[in-house]
Parts: sequence; structure tokens; C-alpha cells
Amino acid sequence: MDVLTGQTADALIWNGDRVAGVATHDETVLAPVTVLAEGPAGLLSRELYARHPELRGRNLQTHGLGLKEVVEIPPNPAAVGTVLHTFGHPLGSGVYGGGFLYHVDATHVALGLALALDYRDPGISPHELFRRWKRHPLVQRHVAGGRAVEYGARLVPEGGWHSLPNFNAPGAMVIGDAAGLVDVMELKGLHLAIESGVAAADAILRGGPIRSDDIPSLAGLRRTPNYRAAFRAGLPVGMAAAGLAWLTRGLLPAGRLAQRDERTCLNPAGQAAPPAAAADQGPLDLGLDSDLFLTHLRTRVASEHIEIRDPAKCRECFRLHAAPCTRFCPANVYAIGVGETIAIRAENCVQCRCCTLKCPFDNIDWQTPRHGVGPDYRLS
Repeated sequence: MDVLTGQTADALIWNGDRVAGVATHDETVLAPVTVLAEGPAGLLSRELYARHPELRGRNLQTHGLGLKEVVEIPPNPAAVGTVLHTFGHPLGSGVYGGGFLYHVDATHVALGLALALDYRDPGISPHELFRRWKRHPLVQRHVAGGRAVEYGARLVPEGGWHSLPNFNAPGAMVIGDAAGLVDVMELKGLHLAIESGVAAADAILRGGPIRSDDIPSLAGLRRTPNYRAAFRAGLPVGMAAAGLAWLTRGLLPAGRLAQRDERTCLNPAGQAAPPAAAADQGPLDLGLDSDLFLTHLRTRVASEHIEIRDPAKCRECFRLHAAPCTRFCPANVYAIGVGETIAIRAENCVQCRCCTLKCPFDNIDWQTPRHGVGPDYRLS
């Protein structure tokens, strides 16, 4: 086995309609089977499904965006192992999501907010909602006297059973988050990632495909196939449908509920300008630029990996949606430039790939970063 460090897989190599390997910056890596385990909304997976759309799931895949901090607190050994999950606040009844908080050791708390990207309000700022969530007395009770020491963001696939693709493609396999293997109702996916990786290895050794039975925990997704899609109608309806699905082991709601397209679902912006982000309000309530400092970003000259495809579409987006990329990005990569233009600060990117999904015009060309740039997470 060769472990290639420092390599970036930029594109798939094709032999007809069969995947033959990957292309890196300056060479090709050929293989009889290429296993895509690149996380949610990966560029190689996107290329694969563009070439083989018949492999996609019956539903659209949908995603959540999670923002997370690690907070250093005064020693509190009695709280180690405490887990807190919240639902709803401050997202309102029209946005699916909630918060999490874990006392990972005596002096560190990991906490965050995840919200679904199929929200309709173009004025939403995930980072500002995260700050509002942290101000709740229940959260403050766990982090009093502390200070944020690390920040990050990433996507989570949420589509569930009906959004699962075919794990097998000509010359390739798709596993883990790249295949949408997360049990959103149970708030876990690591077990599915591991099982799918083992299943891929076993399939390669025996010269066959990944079989559903090779991933035992798929039964959890099958039990609640419409869980996430039911929340299109709001939290009360979604919660009722989730309870019904749990009690009936997935028999109800019957059939297949469609997912909402997270790219095209934004409403037009109102006449009022979206609210501006608040300044820092202490070591537990940082603005986005201050939080970005805590990602320990590695930067390098000439490592830009983001471009706007068509400036005219940006001008249209300004008029229709008031440039939502300047708010949905959890790293302040996109800023309002001169006139109705977008200024790109690629050095800020934490590589969550949210922008490849939420831009309503699919007008952002996000390529795989090179030279090791990006966040350097040390505590999470």
C-alpha cells in the first residue's frame, strides 16, 4: 500500500464512462477501483454523478451547516461527559436544526449550532444565529467564565434513506458522508462511515460490489425514511411525522416525501436591508472575523481556489436575494465589493463547501485547495 501525503485529487480520470483513477496537480494515480470518501458535497462525487446521474438517490441530497467552537472554561471535572442537545431555538419554526454541547474534559467544552441549508430567508446569517444560541442562559451556564479557543464549520448530509445514491459506480465506490451516510434522527454517522469503509474494502477483495447488507446500520435509516423531508412543512409537522415514523418503524408517513432544493428555495429579499453582523461582545461572543482567527488558517500566495463564474448573475442575485453568500458563508469569504459585485477572500475559506450548494445561481466555482492551505484544527 502507498500512502500519498500532500496530494490533492482534483478530478476523476475516465476510461470511457468508467472511473480509472484521479488526477492530482502534476500527476495521475490510476487504480482498478477508486473509493470516494471525500465528505459531503465533494467535487469528485459531483463529477461522478454528473457523468452518471442514474446513480443518484431518488430524492435530492440535502445538507446542514454546522458551526462549532471549543471553549476553554475554569476546571470543572464534575461536568466531564455532560451532553446537551437543543432543537429549534433560535431558528424559528421554518428552519430545521439545533445545537449541541459536550464537556469533553475538565477544561474544554465543544459546542455548536447546525441548521439545514434548505432555509428560505435570504437574510439568514448562520454565524449570527450561532451567537444568539450561545447567549441562551442554558448554554451560558456551561461556559461561564470561559473563552473561545477554536472555531470551525463543516457540512453534514441530512437527506436520509431516499437520498442515498448507489454506492457502486463503474470503477468507483462512494462511502461515508460522500454517500450521505448519516442518521440525522439519531445524530450520528461515524458508525456508518466505518461500516461503509469496511464494506468497500471487503467488496474490493472479493471483486464485487458493496451490498446493502454489508452496512448493518443502514437499518436505522430505513426505519425513518421520510424523517428529514417531513420538516419542509415546519417544525410542528416535522416533529409529529418523526414520532409517527419511529412508532411505526417507517411505515408512516407512507411513500416518499420529496426534499426541498436547497439551492433554489430562497425567497426574494424584502425591501429592508439584511441586518448587519454585530461586533465582538466578549470572549464568548465573537464576531466572525475574530472567530476566524481561531481556525489557525494556513495561507499561501497564489493558492486561490474560488472564482465567480458570471458577474452578471451576481448583479441579478443582488436584486433578487441581496447577495446571500455574504451571509451564509461561515468564514466571510464573500464580501460586497464595488457596486453590485462580490469580493472574494479565498484565504478565509474553511473548506466547508457550503457555497457550492447554497448559491442560488450556482455561480461559484470552488476548486480543490492546494499547498495545504485552510484551517488547522488542533482541538476538534
